[in-house]
Amino acid sequence: MRLKLLLLTVIVTWLLTPFLAGLIYPDIAQRGQLGDVFGAANALFSGLAFAGLCYSIWSQQQQLSLQQDQLELQREELRLQREEMTASRQELSNQVAAQQALARAATAHIAVAGFQAEIEAMKIQASEIGAGGRQHQTNRIMAISHSMRALSDRLEDWDGTSNSSRGDA
Repeated sequence: MRLKLLLLTVIVTWLLTPFLAGLIYPDIAQRGQLGDVFGAANALFSGLAFAGLCYSIWSQQQQLSLQQDQLELQREELRLQREEMTASRQELSNQVAAQQALARAATAHIAVAGFQAEIEAMKIQASEIGAGGRQHQTNRIMAISHSMRALSDRLEDWDGTSNSSRGDA
């Protein structure tokens, strides 16, 4: 509000100066001498205005330099965040692979334990039965052996390896 009032006063004074000078000094030669008195003041104010303009340009240049520095820091921070996210993604991928391997191992362990229990049960039954029953138990043990090999093949396929890598073509 004060700035507006000051600007209004300066503009009104500037507009009224020729009329007031004409009232005070009716002779044009006297008005010319009055104008010459203000010549030094005009040079002073022009110099001050130019100095203010130079300071304003310098100040803006400093602020632009600071903004460029801030932008460079932000770019560096974003680059570091990208690298960290990439490393985190790789670590997460490694953890997933480890959990999948652990799940496959647990599944295989459970299947093998089940087969072993069945084999032990067959051994107990075979000791209690005759020779004909033993052949039947042997056939069942062979079937379990084939099931275990199939389980092994499925686990290898799940792991991304093929039977040809084992030499079982």
